[in-house]
Amino acid sequence: MKYYAMTGGQQHGPYTLQELADAGVRPDTYVWCKGMADWERADEVADICRYFRQHLDELQHPAARTPEIQLPAGDEPGPEPQEGYDDAYDVVPPVFRRAVIKSGHPAPEKPEHDLADHDPNMPPPSGMLVIAILATILCFIPTGLIAVYYAVKARKAWSEARRSTSKAASRLYTQQEREEILQEMADAVRYCKMWTGITVFMGLMAYAAIIHLI
Repeated sequence: MKYYAMTGGQQHGPYTLQELADAGVRPDTYVWCKGMADWERADEVADICRYFRQHLDELQHPAARTPEIQLPAGDEPGPEPQEGYDDAYDVVPPVFRRAVIKSGHPAPEKPEHDLADHDPNMPPPSGMLVIAILATILCFIPTGLIAVYYAVKARKAWSEARRSTSKAASRLYTQQEREEILQEMADAVRYCKMWTGITVFMGLMAYAAIIHLI
């Protein structure tokens, strides 16, 4: 099966599954092959997602596909090379990563990653705005409004990033600009969580002061 890809506002191809990544095809790239009714995003095509999964499995279990080599006496084999593994996981479509993890392929550990950060490839938490509004009403309005602002900003940035992947907007944004929009969304999510926590803390302090005065 060979696919055509819409990159740079032009049609390119055909490419085999193995050639897609080298051709610059990413999860948000629109592709088409014989038998498809219309162009679809690469991360919505089952065969492409299946290929990414198999490719990741091969990288995680190199012994299963590497023939055993007889070493001279006294020589000890070194550790399996891990170079390229993190990069391979990054090209797995975001919507498929959860399935990969559930199937026994955990994401590579990245010690330098701050756990408070939000994955730019994932949408903002669904209840984030509601929680920020409730914290504003029930706890402390001044800081709560800041949390609400960042919650709204995150949702707008995510919507803009999703809109930018459509064929109509493919020429309005470069890949770098899309990544900047997604990073802006991730930063807004982090700030919203931070200010929501501050709002709850301030509310608890205010309630404690009122109870003490009573």
